[in-house]
Amino acid sequence: MLFETFKSQEESKWELQPAITEKLVDAVLNSLNMKDYFEVITTSDEVKKGKPAPDVYLRTAELLGVRPEKCLVFEDVVAGVIAGKSRRNEGMCNRG
Repeated sequence: MLFETFKSQEESKWELQPAITEKLVDAVLNSLNMKDYFEVITTSDEVKKGKPAPDVYLRTAELLGVRPEKCLVFEDVVAGVIAGKSRRNEGMCNRG
């Protein structure tokens, strides 16, 4: 599984910024047994502006203690790609 491959890297940190509520995120991740893969889960409920604003990514980088330009973003929707690219960095953003 992709998560297991990346998670095995010592310096990698996984975070999740879904465009849904924290309650729904918990339900989905718990049902898939995936909650333990993520060190930080930041929802749009926790920031002033949701996607396509970069707020959720910037907050997550802050919580992880890493600079936004060191983050790699994988997104599944255009608004997320816009948010990922507008994080004020040169990081890669991929629509999956």
